[in-house]
Amino acid sequence: MKRNFNISEMLEEFSSISLLDIHYYGLKGYGIDFDSEHGERPKFHIWDSNSLFSVVPMQPDVTSPYTFKNDALTFNGEELPFNVQFVKWIKGVPSYFYYRNIDEWIQTIDNEIVLTTNFQQRCKGCSFCCRDLQDKLPNITPKKGMDLVMRDRQDFYEIGELAVVTGMFRDEDTTINHLLEVTNIARDRGFNGHLFYIGTQVRTAKGIQRLLNNLNGVPLRYSYALETFTKREELHPLKVLPLEEIIDTIKMLKQSGVWKMEYGYMPGIDNLESFYQNACKFKDIAKPHVSIFRPINAEQSKLVSDDCQSDPIRYLCKMREHFEKLYNGPIYGNNLGNLWTFPLSRINPILITGEPPNGR
Repeated sequence: MKRNFNISEMLEEFSSISLLDIHYYGLKGYGIDFDSEHGERPKFHIWDSNSLFSVVPMQPDVTSPYTFKNDALTFNGEELPFNVQFVKWIKGVPSYFYYRNIDEWIQTIDNEIVLTTNFQQRCKGCSFCCRDLQDKLPNITPKKGMDLVMRDRQDFYEIGELAVVTGMFRDEDTTINHLLEVTNIARDRGFNGHLFYIGTQVRTAKGIQRLLNNLNGVPLRYSYALETFTKREELHPLKVLPLEEIIDTIKMLKQSGVWKMEYGYMPGIDNLESFYQNACKFKDIAKPHVSIFRPINAEQSKLVSDDCQSDPIRYLCKMREHFEKLYNGPIYGNNLGNLWTFPLSRINPILITGEPPNGR
């Protein structure tokens, strides 16, 4: 049986949230019913006259009111009242690096090109990670990894953000050495942007000072990989630090000179009551780096909170409203699972073509 929701009711209850955003949360909360070959997933860009988003479902969901069939994405059998662009089929395999830029309408902050690397491929991530780990895929050194990156380009002058996903490093020192080596190689090849570190392993005063002192002026954006306030050990058995200790660590990191301090957060795992109780604790020390949780199998579905499972759109709308109350407005990001669709005013107008259907 198809799950469903009342669009008019949602628009009336959340009057500041647009129809595009409601459908975005619908696609995130209910997924898409599609026929998949060889584990591939469809990627879409969807936009109206004000904003856009991209969506890639984690797995087919036959209960969803959204269906992708015969090259058309529909809701309850009718095409969506927006521009919908099918981009390509994606296979969830590991990659050593990838770019986020405007070439295929990937959401990007002010046209900034992002290079994301993960040279520690033996890490399968936490239980929400959707990558398939290929057999015998080795970890590689920063030099070898950056040499692979350079096959696609001549230099790094246009890279605005160098993002590093750390994977399974042995300890803090090993992590710092990796971050410094990757950054220095990039600088030698023209990189003049900032470093974005996603992880938890750099968490001592001595460690963060060593990292900052040796970055030679490269600004550090740090997203502490928290993901949930209440179910951290269910994501990974090593995520055992108490929340109050993590808060103290993030305060210390920010005070040490981190340029932008954030914490990774995945709406969908905590119930709303726990979210309200804990999100306020981070208000003055870090912004959330948001990525909406979407399970890829039945086991991961157990992580979804009852609130989200029963009414995902209302759940996501309430989380968005609360974050906006805490931080005085939207928190835009360049990831494909953010709570906020991306404003067209921050996209190069040369890349925007066509008008939304029916002038909407």
